[in-house]
Amino acid sequence: MATETRGSGSGTGTGLEKRAVAVSFLFKYPGGNLDARPRVALFRRSGAVNTYQHKYAPISGSVEASDASPLATAWRELSEETTLTARQLRLFRQGKPYTFSDTSVGREWTINPFAFIFTTPGSSSSSSSTTTTASPSSLPPSSSSRGGDTKVDDSPEDRGYGGDADEEKDKEKQDDRRAGLRLDWEHEGYAWFDPADISDDPSFGGVPRLKESLRRVWFEIDLGRDAARVLDEGLRALQADHESGARQLAAKALDVFMDVLPLLPRSADSSGIDERWWRNVRIAGWHLWKNGREAMGAPILSVVLACLGIIEEKVAALPSPRTPSSSSSRSFIDDVLVALRAFAAYRTETGRAIGEAFAQFLRDEFSDCATPGSGGVGTGTGAGGDADGGVGQGGGAGNLTNKDVKIVTLSCSSTITAALTHALKQPDVPALDIHVLESRPLFEGVKTARALAAALHTAGRGRSGDGAGDGEKPRGRVTLHTDSSAAVAAHGAHMVLLGADLISPRGDVSNKTGSLPLVLSARHVNAAGPLSSTSSTPVPQKNQHQNRHRHPVRIVALAEKEKVLPFEPPAHAEENDPGEVTAAWGGQTYNSSSRGGKLDDDGKGKEGRETDHSSGKGEAPGGGVVEVKNVYFEWVPAGLVTDYVTEDGVTTRGGIEEWAKGARERADRFFGDL
Repeated sequence: MATETRGSGSGTGTGLEKRAVAVSFLFKYPGGNLDARPRVALFRRSGAVNTYQHKYAPISGSVEASDASPLATAWRELSEETTLTARQLRLFRQGKPYTFSDTSVGREWTINPFAFIFTTPGSSSSSSSTTTTASPSSLPPSSSSRGGDTKVDDSPEDRGYGGDADEEKDKEKQDDRRAGLRLDWEHEGYAWFDPADISDDPSFGGVPRLKESLRRVWFEIDLGRDAARVLDEGLRALQADHESGARQLAAKALDVFMDVLPLLPRSADSSGIDERWWRNVRIAGWHLWKNGREAMGAPILSVVLACLGIIEEKVAALPSPRTPSSSSSRSFIDDVLVALRAFAAYRTETGRAIGEAFAQFLRDEFSDCATPGSGGVGTGTGAGGDADGGVGQGGGAGNLTNKDVKIVTLSCSSTITAALTHALKQPDVPALDIHVLESRPLFEGVKTARALAAALHTAGRGRSGDGAGDGEKPRGRVTLHTDSSAAVAAHGAHMVLLGADLISPRGDVSNKTGSLPLVLSARHVNAAGPLSSTSSTPVPQKNQHQNRHRHPVRIVALAEKEKVLPFEPPAHAEENDPGEVTAAWGGQTYNSSSRGGKLDDDGKGKEGRETDHSSGKGEAPGGGVVEVKNVYFEWVPAGLVTDYVTEDGVTTRGGIEEWAKGARERADRFFGDL
């Protein structure tokens, strides 16, 4: 749908109409090889639209009030104007929005740039430039050329392609056809270009600020090929990393930033450290934050802001005026890298600090549980346990008492694992009865349970050789549960312990999917006093912790302050490979490694059935389509969280808001003028 057919925005006082739009560039890599040189499609606007007729442009459309986000606008416009959807495309990058005025059309545009790449096999581009022309039948009749929602019911075989038989045989257009690309009446053709060939020169024939929009998603224009290649490889590695937690991802992002820094172009007529260089440093940092893993981007942003602060101080300390010298430029970069490595070491120390802060929280809040019980620390597995991991129902402990602190957690947070491991080693911390949900589809909770069982075993051996004696306080127990048994696991829990991939400025916690059901289950089953794990009878209150009447179960978010995002979190959920879900079904899938799958009538896959690898959709028994979703993260509202524990100790929602305010001020200072 054409941009100009949307509802009007408010005026600016200068007679210009404000309009926010999402613009989408489509990229193709030859043979799907992301290390090859891509090409980008530009679409020639038809004579039936209101503005910029016959000009090259990305796919564009106004952001409507009903759109969840500009990205949602981009997906809608792609579907309407090209028929392409998430089955053929995936989000490649997003660019920083910007605003400009065009008095010739009476608009003040706010541009939200996005880049998408084809995921459909066979949608590779050839080495030569190719232009495709729309069939005249795909344009609306003149009487309805301003109709906005008007669609022409032309043949799918003709839409977006000329009638010339030779053109129909062109390999690139055949690839595009297989990928599902069709044009509606708003475009009269399209062409593929090397990104370096796109220009804002009027002779190119593009819409205003075309290159400015492109450079915001194709950062090679600013950073140069060498730095852009390293940054692109780093972003892809971050996007593909589904094992590391948010803090670990931030450490990897810091490594990428340090690899990019020496490769950024420096001018030859000064020390090289000038405004252009400083702008490119900030551009690289912005892309690490927004295009790595935005759903886990708060610590990446925090790391980037800290790095920019360090570099800013180093730049301010340079002598003035600066003299041309390549050696002084290299020396400056080396000095910056030394400072950034020191910062990386400091982050490691703060990771240890949060472990002690959590141990102190246990001492302060559960002091009456810190009396030694009887029984030894077991090191074997209980019923249903894993022979190698020391994990199972009842595995890893001797006789626990009802004074032990029962903690329920899920997934694999390096912060939580390290903090619990530290607590298990402290003699003045209560014994811990730890319950872990397995965390499908990748079963990260199993990894957590193994690590904690090993720590428990080590703690026991460290106190008395081969195990604790009869007079020693048991250190705890580790039990692994299925995700669906969250309510069972939460019976009698003192605490639900959540890691945080992201904390909103208001204190909402984004964590692995399953966190909210666990919190709600724990609150429900413990509302009138903890329930026995074998019956629905409330446990006598005299056996409960002294504060249980005030907080039936504590919901504790354990996270470094760097996980507080100072901006509104992304409105779009991070979608992941549905094949990770279907792979866990074993014999019930046609192909356990595919993206999505189909079930036969007897629940088993059958050879020869087609699976939609790109969308996670499969044919259901008896016909129809089953769509498989794999969303990693969900929100736990701040109103459900009773405690926040950071490296500085226990804080409140007010403390979270204050930290977010300071981080936002730093982000606005570094990124506001990009």
